[in-house]
Amino acid sequence: MSRTRLVRGVVATIATSSLALVGVGLGAGSAAADIQSEIFTSSVAWSYIDDQTGSIGDARQYDYESDVTGWTDDAFDDFGYLTLTDPVSGGYWNFLADQPAMSTINDGGTSTLTMTGTSVWTYPADSPSPLAEGFVPPAQYTVVLTLTLEGNYARWSYAIDGPDVEGLELEFGGNLGSDTDSVFLTDDTTVVSSDGGTYTPGDPVLGYSAVTDGTFNGWFTNDLDDEVSARATGAANFAVTLVAADWTVCGFDEAQTFVESIVSTLPTTFGESYETFGSCFTFEPVALKQGVAVNQVLVYTVAPELIEFGYFVDGYVTAELPDLPAGLSYASETLEDGTVQITLTGTPTEGGSFTPTAVFYQIYPEDAEPGRDRLTPTVQAGQLPIYSAVSLFVEPLAVPTPVLPGAAAPAALAAPAVLAATGFDGGLAAGLGGLVALLGTALLVMNARHKRQA
Repeated sequence: MSRTRLVRGVVATIATSSLALVGVGLGAGSAAADIQSEIFTSSVAWSYIDDQTGSIGDARQYDYESDVTGWTDDAFDDFGYLTLTDPVSGGYWNFLADQPAMSTINDGGTSTLTMTGTSVWTYPADSPSPLAEGFVPPAQYTVVLTLTLEGNYARWSYAIDGPDVEGLELEFGGNLGSDTDSVFLTDDTTVVSSDGGTYTPGDPVLGYSAVTDGTFNGWFTNDLDDEVSARATGAANFAVTLVAADWTVCGFDEAQTFVESIVSTLPTTFGESYETFGSCFTFEPVALKQGVAVNQVLVYTVAPELIEFGYFVDGYVTAELPDLPAGLSYASETLEDGTVQITLTGTPTEGGSFTPTAVFYQIYPEDAEPGRDRLTPTVQAGQLPIYSAVSLFVEPLAVPTPVLPGAAAPAALAAPAVLAATGFDGGLAAGLGGLVALLGTALLVMNARHKRQA
């Protein structure tokens, strides 16, 4: 289910600070900005998107189809600013679109915001005065930003046009929600950042990758500092791809490892959606037989971290088990202690190995219905999902071995064979002998009748 809408102008207007982020040379660039309050992809809610600077105020894991919110939030405190600097004059320009973005918003899918800005230079106090004799102001540049949101990804793509792009310096970055808990893993054009798993729920693990046709001068980060930026020189095209990974109380290490494994290839994985990392449940394998009815309670163990977190105490928990093999269904029931009992029912009609995913989540209190069986995908709003694979094997029906023409019958059906010394089948010889004797007797009877008639 998606709703595509063209948006131009203001969804909500809020005041923003006009103070430049002098620590990294970045700034909002205006005293008021047009804000797209929230844009939903299939798996993330991107919040407070400024459609004149392209910055994103925050992001949180959110499954659009099922209306279930993830564990982490506060990805940013404002991220996605671009600053151009002319090294000759010292002038700088914080990218600001001339008009609010032309946007195609596809709720639950891919959304794009396109903004075009023309440089208006500002000069620091210690630079030569623009009024001084011989001062040569920087040329005018046009920058087109395309901000694309899809799945767990955001991408800022800039096209910079002007007479002396080769001499321009640029800086891209912003402020992270991980604040003074920020830790970074930087490698050439890529960065992985997080809050180190300090708190649960915490901030998502973020991966960044920069691509440019200019000279990339590196990412600039410091542990325990929430500012991050990338710099380049002479770039006519510059892009940053970002991925956000959600994690449960059991899943920080898994999310961190995953982002580290894909960060070097982010442009190629752009747009993919990821479930929350960290399964706090371990199911015992299930063995069934095709064609045999089942009514079986699934057995699982719960990670201590989840119990310590109070997952079953602080919220009403339910569970779903979609994608079961043909012929099987399930029912889930929340017990008095808050845990969930999942029962497999039905008669499997196909054999093989399967790995359906059990999804646990907390229903918001106003939607909680104690004792309710969950038989279909959720339509109830919820939070804190946990995804856990179930190993399920259905033993196929035995198929009789066909007997082809001219082939020996199965051993259970064939008469015992006795071979003569010559190798000829003795049973077959005895059968033929009996047939000859019977024919001889018939001929003698016929001959006797003929003589009486004569």
